[in-house]
Amino acid sequence: KWRRWKKRGSSWRKRRKARYYRKSLAQRRKYKWRWWSKSWRSKHKKKYAKWKRGHARRWRRYRKKGGKWRRSYKKRWSRRVKTFRTRIVRWKIVRVKRKASGAPSLRMRGGEEAGGE
Repeated sequence: KWRRWKKRGSSWRKRRKARYYRKSLAQRRKYKWRWWSKSWRSKHKKKYAKWKRGHARRWRRYRKKGGKWRRSYKKRWSRRVKTFRTRIVRWKIVRVKRKASGAPSLRMRGGEEAGGE
């Protein structure tokens, strides 16, 4: 996968990236997940903003159709796992799922054994 950079003259950025991937697996993993920390994200905020500007269409909360705001789209949007990508990194905003409010099958079996909160 990384061999393609050896052939043509490559930018230092790509070379640095390749170097990270040459390291031991543990270090590679460390590099891969570093973006999850808040500090990494704040440091690379510009990168994220640039990415978002390019992909704004995907990030529209409302979609206009026939002059109406579609509420169903908004609902789906809030449930969606939103992923941000940069070249090395991808992070997700995941909504915490709550249990369905009316689950009669659990209630009949007797709350505690059936995973009551």
